[in-house]
Amino acid sequence: MRKLITTSLNTLIILFITLFSIIVISADFSFESLSQDKILPADEAFVLSIHKHEEKRIILRWAVKENCFLYKDKFKFLSGSKIVESQKITGDPIGINDIYFGEVDVFFDSVSKEILVDDDIKILQVSYQGCNEKGFCYPVIEKVIDIDDLSIL
Repeated sequence: MRKLITTSLNTLIILFITLFSIIVISADFSFESLSQDKILPADEAFVLSIHKHEEKRIILRWAVKENCFLYKDKFKFLSGSKIVESQKITGDPIGINDIYFGEVDVFFDSVSKEILVDDDIKILQVSYQGCNEKGFCYPVIEKVIDIDDLSIL
């Protein structure tokens, strides 16, 4: 009788462990998913796309993930050592009191910049910086764009 109870108890324990394991695996349980403070990589937080607008104009568009923002005054555009000015900005900057820079204007959701590219501009160096609302600031992000095929190098 004692052997039957021990065998039944062992069987129940094994069954319980198996069921628990199946539930955990099927739920894709991980400690990382428990964290509310997951920091996205910069290229996921600020998704850059490039489009030709007119013959000598391109539009750079950043889709900004939720709870992230880009600083209005941290955008730079260079061709060699020459500064290239953006002609038109689409997006509504919002003034915030930033823990790092004080009172600043930032873009949530999206921002677009229209750039006039002369025939002598073949490569455009782009830099920008942003943070998330949890207080993590990304270092300055730098991209190099080939103007001929509008690709990020």
